[in-house]
Amino acid sequence: MGDKRYVGSMIDVEIAYENLINNINYYEKIIRKTQPKSNGSIILQANNCRKKNCRSCPHYVWKIWKSNKGMWSAYAINEPLRHARRKDFSPIAREAIRVAVELIDARAALAKQMAIARRSAVAAQKRLERLRAAHGRALNEAIKGGL
Repeated sequence: MGDKRYVGSMIDVEIAYENLINNINYYEKIIRKTQPKSNGSIILQANNCRKKNCRSCPHYVWKIWKSNKGMWSAYAINEPLRHARRKDFSPIAREAIRVAVELIDARAALAKQMAIARRSAVAAQKRLERLRAAHGRALNEAIKGGL
């Protein structure tokens, strides 16, 4: 975490993105381990949308356990820290939730910037293809010949 390296390439960005996901998954395990399954326990669930080419999977959803006549259900919530304010809530789980919320926000911000970079790369590639197609016949043959 104290690594002061600077990101130098898109590969470094992808590695940073994967590190964020790994850390979110780590804190998700801490959250589960520090709370028994009971009313008011909060979990972080990672869902895969199964969409083709989805660049932001897994999609994280906060849920809270509720018991109704012996049947357990986990309901989606938007603000896990608001639900974690109870006195009897595990302080370790509360802190892990706080860190996970920050990591999820950081991941969302990075994913947004990565999407912008991907769109720019696609646009640059299309522009290159249009320029190559617009070359005259002599120039295209010279390029193919190793010029």
